[in-house]
Amino acid sequence: MRLNPALLAAVFALTLMARDAAAPKPLTADDRRQLVARIADLVRDEYAFPDLGRSASEALRNQASALTDEAAADPATFAARVTGILQEQTRDKHMSVRTRIPHFDTPTDDHGLKKVERLPGNIGYLRVDRFYQAEESRPAFEAALDQLGSCRAMVIDLRENRGGSDANVLLASYFLSERTLLNRLVWRRQDPMEFWAGPSTRPELAKVPVYVLVSRKSFSAAEGFAYGLQQRKRAVIVGEPTKGGANPNRFFPIGNDLEVSISIGRTINPVSGTNWEGVGVQPDVAVPAEQALDKVLALTATVIR
Repeated sequence: MRLNPALLAAVFALTLMARDAAAPKPLTADDRRQLVARIADLVRDEYAFPDLGRSASEALRNQASALTDEAAADPATFAARVTGILQEQTRDKHMSVRTRIPHFDTPTDDHGLKKVERLPGNIGYLRVDRFYQAEESRPAFEAALDQLGSCRAMVIDLRENRGGSDANVLLASYFLSERTLLNRLVWRRQDPMEFWAGPSTRPELAKVPVYVLVSRKSFSAAEGFAYGLQQRKRAVIVGEPTKGGANPNRFFPIGNDLEVSISIGRTINPVSGTNWEGVGVQPDVAVPAEQALDKVLALTATVIR
């Protein structure tokens, strides 16, 4: 069959248009100047630590000349360079600039639940790769735990979890027999918030040993879950020190399809009086992340009868 040349030309043109529409638009020098000014203002006005926010804002303005070369016209390059400046000044891994992407308020998977299974020896295993909002996650968590009832121990795998929202507190609640203050957030521009977990709606789970698997990728809300249970001596943390992001953040749109993440508060654990910012959650049992599950299975085989 011979194809119509006019039709082929039309399809080719549409393909080029779609490609061009999807390609990020280069940033002009004026775009970059305006973006730096917006980011600097937001860091000065919103960062959780005012003095550090002012110095980071000034440093960003002073280093704006580093963003004038041709490579910085690429939005990804610009974002990476500004992120480097902000993190160098604040040592805060939540501080970053990136292309705007969908946030955690619209789950694209099963509310972060990647795997639910019963391991040999009647060990419950729950892999959670992201935390969404608590109430919308509840049905998925309930269904998962329905499958793992009467287990002898529970493994919560957060090795690929980069954080998210407050479903981490909901998940913690299933393993606490009493209402427990997990963490406190102190904000720059609003009253402090307390995150309480428990008592468990499944009393049997409040009694089983809990093991939390972590890696150097585990971040933010995942760390909050692990640290909160660790400080309450309710879970054994197994794996590697985590990434170290304890300051809650907010994404601010800044134009040109970019956004800046700024820490607008700080976490204070009621037991330790501090948090895991910059140092990560330290495992109780330190092993390479890829060996963490095998280590737990060995532990449960010898410790749990």
